[in-house]
Amino acid sequence: MLLIPMMFGKGTRINPRYISVVLRLFSDPAFVGLIGGRRKHSSYYVGCQNNSLIYLDPHFTQPTQKLNSPKFSVDSWYCPIPKTMDASNLNSSCAVGFYCRTRGELSDLIDRLPTLMSVSNNLPSSTRSRPVAFTVEVLGLDKSKNGPS
Repeated sequence: MLLIPMMFGKGTRINPRYISVVLRLFSDPAFVGLIGGRRKHSSYYVGCQNNSLIYLDPHFTQPTQKLNSPKFSVDSWYCPIPKTMDASNLNSSCAVGFYCRTRGELSDLIDRLPTLMSVSNNLPSSTRSRPVAFTVEVLGLDKSKNGPS
């Protein structure tokens, strides 16, 4: 499990130019979600649809149920309507999560990160920013522009 703290802008809300980056992350096979949310309330974002982020609220708890009880029910594990939030309301400070089972999967992820984290080149030059910068040195892998060391 790789958790990467990120700042998607300088203010408290996500900079609009990074929304496409956040939404793109959900398409990556190693991506397991994003921890962040609104001011003073973090959530776990597990998916997206259009510009809406689908999230779980870790602050919602339930009593433990005994699996062998005749009253055991899984009904409370599901909700008819998932909780969503518009991506433009996301706090700029969050952590993105990836799960890699092998060194090969980690190496593949490291190769994909520059594309995943790139800001759209379709923006006018006055609104472009540098790509999200990162350095990865994990499990003896040291990836840079020159490849593995």
